[in-house]
Amino acid sequence: MNYMSSIKYSLHPRPNPIAAALFTLRDLDADAMVLHGPSGCNFRALRLLEIDGVKVFTTSLSDYDVIMGGSSKLLQVLKVLEEQFTFQLVGVVGTCCSSIIGEDVEQIIEHFNYPFKVLAVNVPAYQSGNVIGVLRVVEKAAQMGLISYEELERQKRIMREALQLERLRGIGAPGYLPTAEGHSPQTAAKAIIKVLKKGERVAVILNTKKELTYLYADILIAVNEAAEKLSRQDLVVNIANIDCEWGLPKVRRDASIISRELAERGIIIHHVTGCLDDYPASGRRAAELLMNEYHDISLAVVVGIPHAVPIEQRFKAVGIANGNRTIARLLSLGFFQAVNEPEVHMKVLGKKAIIPSQVGNALRRLLRSAG
Repeated sequence: MNYMSSIKYSLHPRPNPIAAALFTLRDLDADAMVLHGPSGCNFRALRLLEIDGVKVFTTSLSDYDVIMGGSSKLLQVLKVLEEQFTFQLVGVVGTCCSSIIGEDVEQIIEHFNYPFKVLAVNVPAYQSGNVIGVLRVVEKAAQMGLISYEELERQKRIMREALQLERLRGIGAPGYLPTAEGHSPQTAAKAIIKVLKKGERVAVILNTKKELTYLYADILIAVNEAAEKLSRQDLVVNIANIDCEWGLPKVRRDASIISRELAERGIIIHHVTGCLDDYPASGRRAAELLMNEYHDISLAVVVGIPHAVPIEQRFKAVGIANGNRTIARLLSLGFFQAVNEPEVHMKVLGKKAIIPSQVGNALRRLLRSAG
């Protein structure tokens, strides 16, 4: 019996909804977050949030609290926040532990008044899909008047499409997906320069997500720098999902910063396909643009979330993304090259300007060595 063929869920690690809830709270400009669970729960996510300027707290539930109840610990932590800090918005997130023992963080705090707004959600990690964490936070945010109901419906649509995309073309597919090293930044840089030197057209598709764009945008800049140095500026088509009109507060702010910096560097975005959080829809739009309007493209450089841009069967495409499992998926889809930009999430935390990428640096080194 082929047991793998009967499995309907991923056997490899996937992001959990607790971390998704925490980062969504950050995008709502929460000043602080309290995780109601053991001190080690989502430790990495909390440390990353600290780099981004968010103060993080835990109720440090112990084995005694699991038996006797830990609601008093949550109230004690909130009391500390009230007495020692000046916050505007505090997120409180329940965990697997608090859920299993029946602790409802929303109910625990509902009868208390604090000098700050408290957005509390119960988000056990064993629920299917990390999008659950996002949806619980944005639903509560709409109820509290922090976002419009129009934005809420938009977020719901984005999450549905993202979940479907990951299952069909991403790393949310059922079964076990292997990892792959992929191609080197130097190999991708050589392919890009080769096409430009031949006088053929290159499309750069920036289809990325949130703050990751602070690094991925450097690749778009570097390709344009290469074209300018080779006197081939007219050969490059720039497509990007950097619309600033929609999204949660931090997402709109990041899009504005990146758009402004690209403009200051003289980069012309020929087509804007959507917002920084809407990569499934913007990826489809980018693919439609290439297939309908740019039949003469010799190489497409797809950056950020390449699997959301279904062009690999029509164009020679280089996919640049983060994570060896994503690289394996891009190669299996048929991308000409797949390049891993490692540790992108770590590199962009706390950033407010575009930072260098490995592929961008490889392009610049090749151009310098060529004189």
